[in-house]
Amino acid sequence: MPKKDPFDLSKDARGNFKRSIGVKLVEGEYKKAEFYLGRDRSQACMNSLNLEKAWDAVHDKWYRLRDGPRATWDDTTLVIGKAIGLGKTEIVVTCTGGAVEEALSLRDLQERFGHLVKVVTDNDRVNTLIDCTIDNARLQAELFNQKARLVAKLKPTTTTTASGPKLVEALDAYAEHVKKNNPHMDGTVSDYGMMVCRRINNLKDHLADKGVTLEKVNNTFLGDWLTHWANRPASARGGPVSKDWAEGVISTIRAFVRWLNGSDNFSWEKPRQYEVTPILVKETEEEMARPPARRR
Repeated sequence: MPKKDPFDLSKDARGNFKRSIGVKLVEGEYKKAEFYLGRDRSQACMNSLNLEKAWDAVHDKWYRLRDGPRATWDDTTLVIGKAIGLGKTEIVVTCTGGAVEEALSLRDLQERFGHLVKVVTDNDRVNTLIDCTIDNARLQAELFNQKARLVAKLKPTTTTTASGPKLVEALDAYAEHVKKNNPHMDGTVSDYGMMVCRRINNLKDHLADKGVTLEKVNNTFLGDWLTHWANRPASARGGPVSKDWAEGVISTIRAFVRWLNGSDNFSWEKPRQYEVTPILVKETEEEMARPPARRR
């Protein structure tokens, strides 16, 4: 019996590598989405990995909005996926609606897929609106960064000297718990599990003191931790993290607290004063000016 390709690749009669990932809706029926990856195997493997990241982006948005029974490639994201599968560096897309709505749609696509392929449009008016949006986002990012620098100056520098399990160790253990309890049928980690693990890594990246121990994780610490994400800290790209991402991370913090409180591997108890209350994640001025359906 031939071994299964570790990248799920197959070949057509012309020697083109291809693979199926995700589904598309065709005349009311869900069908596997197939993508060509080129003829060079090493490049096809790289394209396959990037295609998985693109499908993650599609699935993540569906998971947030739940705008259908399951995640699917739509007409636009399918075109983007095909470009990524072929290793293209740029793809021209056409979004429906007026110039403002098209600019917002294009900006959403750039935020979700821009790390994999450059997504552009040939509509000059839309490009002008996008440039204005980027300039405003850069201004907002600088304001966020200035605020962060000011807070850092005001905080006294302290060194964690207490012993005991560290918060990062507990977060790593929680990540393993998430992977174990969110498998695909083939035993690999589900898309949801991988998304939660990315949030956990982001939580660790944003910890001011990587050596903080669990005994320091009290009600005040948890409150400050949640507020930090409600204020949408700067992302690796410089601007504030998206509102959806901040809300997702806050949800992960709360799930982590519940798990840690019941874990037999860590002697930590949830503070008695700790309560799960609604948290308002801040919006930028640009986001507040959008229609409610576009505030993401």
